[in-house]
Amino acid sequence: MEKRALLAFGLILLVWVLTTTPTYQSLFFGDEPAAEAPEFASETSPLPAEEQSRIEAETVVDIPAPMRAEVTEPVLSDEETGATLSEERRQVWDRDEQLLTLRPDSASVPARKISVDSELYQGEFDTRGGVITSWQLKDYEGIDAPWVELIPQGLGGGPDVFVSSESGVIDFSQVIFDVSESNVVVNGSRPSRTMEFRYEHQSGLGLIKRYTFSRDDYGVALEVSLTGTDKAALGNKYYVRWGGGINITEPDRDRDLFDFRSFRYVGDQVDEQDIGTDEIQIEPLSGETHWVGVRSKYFFIGLAPEERAGVGSLLSGKPLTDASGSTYRQMSAEIDMSLSNDVSDRYLLYLGPVDYELLLSYDNHFEEVVYLGWSFLKFFSYYILVGMIWLHQGISNYGVVIIVLSVIVKVVLYPLTYKSMMSMQNMQKVQPKMEELRAKYKNDAQKLQKEMMKLYKEQGVNPVGGCLPMVLQMPILFSLYSIFNSTIEIRREPFVDMWITDLSQADPLYILPALMGVSMLVQSMMTMKDPRQKAFVYMMPVMLIFFMYNMPSGLILYWTMINILTIVQQYFQNRFMPTASTT
Repeated sequence: MEKRALLAFGLILLVWVLTTTPTYQSLFFGDEPAAEAPEFASETSPLPAEEQSRIEAETVVDIPAPMRAEVTEPVLSDEETGATLSEERRQVWDRDEQLLTLRPDSASVPARKISVDSELYQGEFDTRGGVITSWQLKDYEGIDAPWVELIPQGLGGGPDVFVSSESGVIDFSQVIFDVSESNVVVNGSRPSRTMEFRYEHQSGLGLIKRYTFSRDDYGVALEVSLTGTDKAALGNKYYVRWGGGINITEPDRDRDLFDFRSFRYVGDQVDEQDIGTDEIQIEPLSGETHWVGVRSKYFFIGLAPEERAGVGSLLSGKPLTDASGSTYRQMSAEIDMSLSNDVSDRYLLYLGPVDYELLLSYDNHFEEVVYLGWSFLKFFSYYILVGMIWLHQGISNYGVVIIVLSVIVKVVLYPLTYKSMMSMQNMQKVQPKMEELRAKYKNDAQKLQKEMMKLYKEQGVNPVGGCLPMVLQMPILFSLYSIFNSTIEIRREPFVDMWITDLSQADPLYILPALMGVSMLVQSMMTMKDPRQKAFVYMMPVMLIFFMYNMPSGLILYWTMINILTIVQQYFQNRFMPTASTT
């Protein structure tokens, strides 16, 4: 979670404690000097310049023969075959082993693009490498485009297949595959279609990639087959890698990049890696590997073997800069599969939204990529998300859903907030006696504390009664922050036309943060009666506006509504349910 968010939530809790808890009011505004607020330093890391590829040159060679032999010079050069390797393809490999990139056959036809169209997506494949180079989701709006694009252009796409051998790792990324279809359309009349990419080297080693598309599923069935493995001196592994990363899909590039993650599910645990802004290679991890993937703020690309688990994985990432000077990150996620002879393995390739219920339906722990907060908050986050989705079935506007949610929370917590306000009213009535005690025992802090506790007991005042409602609301606040930042439901959902068109983004006019600050000011003025607290009344709302102005507008809307409802409750309680006078 962002440091700004943690600090803001901490300040909210501090405001509530200091404005509703008599003990802390006495501590901060009594005779003892107020504690100084801690200083928070913001960490910023300068984005490094574009780095050169670690592999300066790749050798285009033939597949080694079954008997061990020394690596020979390439039979033909890149120029002779027309297989000049583009810079993005040079970056696709980040292991220490020598990369042996196969040349295209001299008789190969030129590479071409193959399109796939369904109700949910429109994709594009390249016969060079048999990889996906574009994947647009039709139900989600992109940046200045009707559909969101998941795959960064110019990074090669995926998935790529590499095969270990005695001389190095064989790369099929440059060969031209034969393809079974010209274009594929998946619709009601043909709800499932299969497209096959086939390549066979002159040595006899062959690679087949078979993709099966369904009309109403973001998951693509992928079958990888290696044939003729006895005709080459191969190793004991092959690698399936998504090396094209994932695209920036949100207008706020920095916030989207902040949520970029790579994942691997090894054994019974999901390993999440924050790639960050520096070039990083996570150590290869051996063990039963169930899937790997990369995620942006709202979208996920995952690769999961279905019939047998992988034997290892490797995650990596690096910062890059495009021609316009904008920064982004290339991420790769690789799963290692055992190889002893010819194989045919099935995979689920998911390219779609970070939708908890949808990912849960695949029954392979894909839903672990959805950030629902810290482990002890996931319970709250899940049921709040489910509740919001349920409310949205009858309320089309998610902004109204958030308002209704705040009312429900306020009603549920009403008995506690009622007692809290009664405690505050009682506390105000015993203020004169507290001042007398402070004056009487100003030089004896221990005796003062003892007499205050006695006074609280005699007058029926609970010195910590104001804390409980806020303690119960904090998990909801943290959960909503997690939901608005990582689940697809709120993305691009409007509240009021021409004002808030995306509840997952900050309020562009800063109206909601201002309303939140004003509501907190009014609330503080209603609860703080001690003149010594006057500076605090004005200081905390201003500080919270500063720390929260750039947070999702849906979160600010929720907190503003909670403040307004608390003000209304406080007003009616003060007016119609005053506490009895103390003696």
